Amino acid sequence: MEQIKKHSAYPEDLGTILPQGEQLAMSQDEYIRTLEAWNQLLQREIENLRHQPRPHVGVSSDPDTESLEHTSRLIQSFSSAEQVIVALQEYTARRFPVIDGSVFMVDPATNKLAPAVEHSLMDLRIIKIHLEEEGIIDWVIRRKKTVVIPNFHSPDGEYRTSYIIVPLFLRGTAVGVFIAQTPASASEFKREDIASLTILAESAAIALDNIRSATEISRMNKRLNSLNKQMMQSAKLASIGELAGSVAHEINNPLQILLGHIQLLETGVGDVPRRLSIVREQVYRISDITRRLLDFARSTPYDLTPEPVDLLAVVDEVLLFVGSQLRRDGIEVEKIADDPPPYARGNRSQIEQVLLNLTINARDAMPDGGRLIVAVFSDDSHACITVADTGMGIQADHIEHIFEPFFSTKPRGKGTGLGLSIAREIIRQLNGTLNVVSEPDKGTTFKIELPLATKGELLVIG
Repeated sequence: MEQIKKHSAYPEDLGTILPQGEQLAMSQDEYIRTLEAWNQLLQREIENLRHQPRPHVGVSSDPDTESLEHTSRLIQSFSSAEQVIVALQEYTARRFPVIDGSVFMVDPATNKLAPAVEHSLMDLRIIKIHLEEEGIIDWVIRRKKTVVIPNFHSPDGEYRTSYIIVPLFLRGTAVGVFIAQTPASASEFKREDIASLTILAESAAIALDNIRSATEISRMNKRLNSLNKQMMQSAKLASIGELAGSVAHEINNPLQILLGHIQLLETGVGDVPRRLSIVREQVYRISDITRRLLDFARSTPYDLTPEPVDLLAVVDEVLLFVGSQLRRDGIEVEKIADDPPPYARGNRSQIEQVLLNLTINARDAMPDGGRLIVAVFSDDSHACITVADTGMGIQADHIEHIFEPFFSTKPRGKGTGLGLSIAREIIRQLNGTLNVVSEPDKGTTFKIELPLATKGELLVIG
């Protein structure tokens, strides 16, 4: 009896890993929002490349102009904000009477100017605050022109230094300013100097914006990868949740046998050792069903370690889960397999997930019963599984959309709209293909093609 209590914890454990509908809906919404943000980042990057200002690159005999073009391209080639700012400071100090300078970019989160690098000179930070408070930066941005103004905050009351302020625009939008100190006055700067300084500052702004975009895209890619894993597991668990009735039926049969023999043991009727042996056998049967279900549910959906996979064994495992429910729904199951069955090069858990999804879809396509044919075979270069049903089929205008995320023809709340898109992605990652042929009112056939396991891999597994 202790064994029964011990193994009865399995269904409770299973309940903790099956997804709630609200959680799956939230993860769908987050996935869509992340995709939209990622798309906006790419669009911004494209627009940046299309509209970014560039120095004149025509043929020039002026060595200074050629040097400016080279310097501008060099600044844009750096991959970190620190490198960009250091290079900008060095080049401007070398070409112009500039003491120090740095870039302040608009922070998208606060819409305020912030140093492009955290260790920007404190003097420049204070200068930037003064210029903001006095409305000078807003004035320069509205004018869209570089200005050189006296330092009105000189301690001795004489304007011995000046400030250079370069407004920075990308894609027609103000993205920041370049601020520098200089011992020269505005009259000492030639028009060519102002133009050159503006070009260098704009080149730095382009580089910084590209670095920011690359960082955001990288972060968004990591987030998408994480969400992909969550969505794959959620879709997998949702499929298992749909089979809860079938699993309960598989467990209920041995439970009824257990109950009957326990009652007989209580009356003292019959061979006690034999009844205890039957009780033990049924407990192990329940344990095996729940263990396999838990192993399947908990397996990592992104575990892409290739291994030889017996496709017939995968089919048997999935049909074990869905078989009783298919029979109750009036669906006849036929299994066809080559002898010996082929081994694919892939991942067993992932192939099981795909096959489970295809089988559930086939069941839903035959609400009034029908026939499900699962075939396992190989050709010259592929191990194949086909799942064919005699159900309602797929409309012609839906065929091209069925592999899109969140597309579903099932009633609201019945399906996640993720199953087929994830199934195709899994098979693609396993270097295989998933295709469909369907005719309305006649049925649908899905075909999985996977690379055959090599002879060397088969030798390893014996």
